[in-house]
This record gives sequence, structure tokens and C-alpha cells, in this order.
Amino acid sequence: MPLSVRKGITVAFLLVSTIFMIIVGYTTNLYFAVYTTIRNFDASIPKLNMKVVNSSYILIKTPIAIQNPSECTLEITQIIEGLWLEDKYILTESLSTHGNPIQLYPASTINVTIEAEVPSHRIQYVMARLEKNWVVNTRIFLMAPIAGTFSWQNSSVIRGVTLIETSS
Repeated sequence: MPLSVRKGITVAFLLVSTIFMIIVGYTTNLYFAVYTTIRNFDASIPKLNMKVVNSSYILIKTPIAIQNPSECTLEITQIIEGLWLEDKYILTESLSTHGNPIQLYPASTINVTIEAEVPSHRIQYVMARLEKNWVVNTRIFLMAPIAGTFSWQNSSVIRGVTLIETSS
């Protein structure tokens, strides 16, 4: 075999090997970026705020701190919260952002507040038990690069609510 053919085969082999090494390195980096995004995503609810407008209208405001520790930009498309007071279902509220998703940039935290009206048949029950344990079930739907759409779910127990304004 002539030297030029042997040299051509060697160069082609080295070129293909280099291309595959680059692809494997990129894929591995991408895999761990998605893994970090899904595993380390977090949201916390420090407290519940209650606004008593009058005896028949109460708003519960739930501040949620959403943290993105990854290197990817995420889009929040929907947040659903369910509130329970002493094992009794109070309400479910949803914040949909499909038309204008919330952008969560890499290594950042955003704060979102969900406002929900307490149903009239639960007002007396809620007012009598303000200092009891509340359970907040939160589900956040996200879109991430490569991973596509996924959801994150958590339950938080919060002791009592904070009255932010009382009117009569």
C-alpha cells in the first residue's frame, strides 16, 4: 500500500475519532446539565398571608420562592397549589402562564405570589383555626431544554397564617 493512502487512512481515522470525542464530551456535558436541572430545582413557601376584606371575602396569598441552580434557562408554564387546614381541603388555585411563560434564568431565584379566594362555605372554619397547621401542595410545570416538559411537586407544612390587612 502506498504511503499516501496509508497516510490518508490514518488522517481520516484521527479526524473521525476526534469528531466522536467532541460529540461524546458535548453529550455528557448536556446530560449532566439536564440532570442538575431536574434534581436540584427547588421551590419554598416561607409563609401564608391572609387578607380579610370582610366577613364573606378572604384572600390567601402564597409567596413561592422558585430557585434554578442549573445552567439552563427554564420556562414556568403553570403553578397549581392546593391548601389544606387540619386535614380538611380548603381550595385549589392555579396560575397559568402558557401565553407568557415565566423565564427562570440560570442560577437565579424568582418570587411568585398566588392569590386565592377562600370559598364562602369554608370562611368560618378558616377564621376559627388561623394558628393551626396548613399543608400547601405545590406542583410546578416547567419546560427545559432537551428535557422538555416536566413537573415538580412538593408539600409544605406551615404553622398558622400572617394577617396582612384586616378590614370590616
